[in-house]
Amino acid sequence: MGIVLQQLAWAQGTEALALGWLSSAPIQQLLQKQGEETLSTSLDVERQFGQVKQWEMSKSTNVATASRNMIVVRFANQREQLVA
Repeated sequence: MGIVLQQLAWAQGTEALALGWLSSAPIQQLLQKQGEETLSTSLDVERQFGQVKQWEMSKSTNVATASRNMIVVRFANQREQLVA
């Protein structure tokens, strides 16, 4: 993004016009938005997301295991009844 902004700024003509363009409200808003988005996806945020995902996965695994165990128990009970 930096080189593109630099090229657009220099396309304004003089250095003063380039600085004026870079200082304009729309460009400053763009840069601020970009900075906020960059900071919101920091390494700390990514780590926290990973921890939540791992926690949810362990809960899902526990539910899947319990479900499988119930199916096995039902099958064993049905088989016992047929044998009896």
